[in-house]
Amino acid sequence: MADADASQANPTTNYGTSTTLTVQSATSSAYNKRIWLKFKLADRIPAGATISSVKLRLYEWGADQDGDSLIAQVMGNTDDSWDESTLTWNTQPGGGTIDGTFDSTPATGNTESAITFAPYERYRWYEWDVTDFAINEMAGDGIATFVVKAYNESDNQWRTFKFDSREYNTHLTPRLRIEYT
Repeated sequence: MADADASQANPTTNYGTSTTLTVQSATSSAYNKRIWLKFKLADRIPAGATISSVKLRLYEWGADQDGDSLIAQVMGNTDDSWDESTLTWNTQPGGGTIDGTFDSTPATGNTESAITFAPYERYRWYEWDVTDFAINEMAGDGIATFVVKAYNESDNQWRTFKFDSREYNTHLTPRLRIEYT
């Protein structure tokens, strides 16, 4: 498992060892932040198993305190070449754009992968259904990369939500909940 932030305000800075992962949208596009996550599915699912459900889970501890919610989405990315120790805004697959490398639709193929982060509500798990993308990646290279980002980056209000990274706490690390038979 690998996790890192990409910050548009600091496009050459690597946050791979940070204990915090941040999704942020701001009035100035220079302050957008994204979370990158990579999971080796092949290490977690027995050969011959049939996947029935995969949920991406993040533990949020820092909610916007200005009363603003943020619609966030998970996007599957088939480019697994990034590394936690070198990922920056400038080196993220796709170069920071949301076309080409990213799926043009949410990870599940519908809008269910877009959820609203609620203001003032801290210390909770958020969960996205990423089953379809994970099944496709398992059939391919067995590695799934996900990007969590504001649905509308550079929105009219500054919104920030913070999550625990794998470097913070093993009990609150980003995870996939996988069900299979």
